[in-house]
Amino acid sequence: MSPAITSFRQKLIIHKESLEVLRPVLLNWTELVSEYSEKLGDQCYWYNERANISVLSAAAWRTKDWLALEEYTTYKHGENGNPKYGRCDLYITKDDHEKSFAIEAKQAWQNIGGRAKSSFGESKRMFKESRVAAGRLYAKEAKVRLGICFIAPMLPKSTLVNDEELFKWLNIIESKLKPDAMAWVFPKTTEEMSNIDGRVYPGTCLIIKECLRGSRKVSKTT
Repeated sequence: MSPAITSFRQKLIIHKESLEVLRPVLLNWTELVSEYSEKLGDQCYWYNERANISVLSAAAWRTKDWLALEEYTTYKHGENGNPKYGRCDLYITKDDHEKSFAIEAKQAWQNIGGRAKSSFGESKRMFKESRVAAGRLYAKEAKVRLGICFIAPMLPKSTLVNDEELFKWLNIIESKLKPDAMAWVFPKTTEEMSNIDGRVYPGTCLIIKECLRGSRKVSKTT
């Protein structure tokens, strides 16, 4: 990650070539997060996992030639190896179906600043859970399976949002969790907006990891 922090508030980094096709979708995601905050005076990312998935789905629909489907029923690998009826959080694809992604998502909140490292475990755990969930999807679900985690940093209302602290936190996320891609946005309009818990949530970071394909196959009509 570049040491420059002057324009880092809305950015994405892609480390894996196979995920480069997602660049316009992720860019639209950062734009939608900011647009929501500016127009509604609210933060879409301080709600639950389902709310965050809906914004990423909207970003896919906003991207030319991309389609999306949320919370659809499908089959997964069960603990005993047999098919298990369940849901997939999100499916996004280009309309030619040459590029498609089945996504399992989780949400995490994390303190930043001096307490960032001590609360890092929650982000690590939820990111791992997303990858485990994606690993239970069958190979035919999509061309690529992804485990993703939306992480919302938080700090006390009395603490000023500091670009340097945010930058340090992003470095921790990248170096410790080693995502294949990550995108983040810190809208200016939310810097002083506190939740009912008395904390400020200056933005959100989305981290992504590609998972290996499942080796078993199952009929959709099983």
